Amino acid sequence: TTTSGDVSGSVTATDSTLGGSVYGSRTPSGNATDSSVTIDNTSVAGHVYGAYTPSGDATGSSVTISNIDGSSTTIGDDIYGGYTGSGTASGNSVTVSNSILDVTVYGGMGTTGASGNEVIAISLTTSQTVYGSYSESGDVSGSVSATDSTLEDSVYGSYTQSGDASDSTVTLSNTDVTGYAYGASTENGDATGSSVSLS
Repeated sequence: TTTSGDVSGSVTATDSTLGGSVYGSRTPSGNATDSSVTIDNTSVAGHVYGAYTPSGDATGSSVTISNIDGSSTTIGDDIYGGYTGSGTASGNSVTVSNSILDVTVYGGMGTTGASGNEVIAISLTTSQTVYGSYSESGDVSGSVSATDSTLEDSVYGSYTQSGDASDSTVTLSNTDVTGYAYGASTENGDATGSSVSLS
């Protein structure tokens, strides 16, 4: 965390209980880059952010979560590989394994675009939506890969409220999806060059 400017950092927590949100890096004004959070068998009361900035770009950061059983260990709020309140999110990732979640998972969330963000799920059960890339406006691309998982809501490789969604993928292997599976989705723009693969 810094008062302003660009930041990077990392957090690792194992067999722990964390009473608030977790940030690999956080700045009130600037870019948050090349940061990571690793959570194993640990409860988090709030959000989990690989990189967080309300004003700047969030890039190249990751969250890795494993062994959350949904009862003795839980994640309290949504998970973001990279998050920006005013900028683009690119090249971020979330990897979740052997876990039960009741929160939305975003590889990267931007406001003016999101590209190349991804979610990788292995033996994940979640009741909420999974997004590779999400943006309020601007163009998006991203991916979600899920293996041996149960996704009880919808899954999006990429999603934008206003812009083009392209070059995105959803790959599902031995995975149940209760909702919809979208390679790319936009409320106002073109969706091109994307795919959903099932096996």
